[in-house]
Amino acid sequence: MINSKFSENAMFFFKEKRNSLGISQTEIAIHIYGDKKYRGEISKLESGKRQITLFILDKYLKLFNCEVIFKEN
Repeated sequence: MINSKFSENAMFFFKEKRNSLGISQTEIAIHIYGDKKYRGEISKLESGKRQITLFILDKYLKLFNCEVIFKEN
């Protein structure tokens, strides 16, 4: 399970990225789940009603050509 604060921050970033690129939740659902009927799952992720999983995180990172970097202070 991914930390809830990390999940919240990641989904905020992905939602902002999606909106800035003009990509719909339906398009994200097709990319991640392979079916537009999962648009509701994307909505739940973006609203914080569902936490992101490693599988979904990986799909978002690949879609938006991003990476997660952990930095020691």
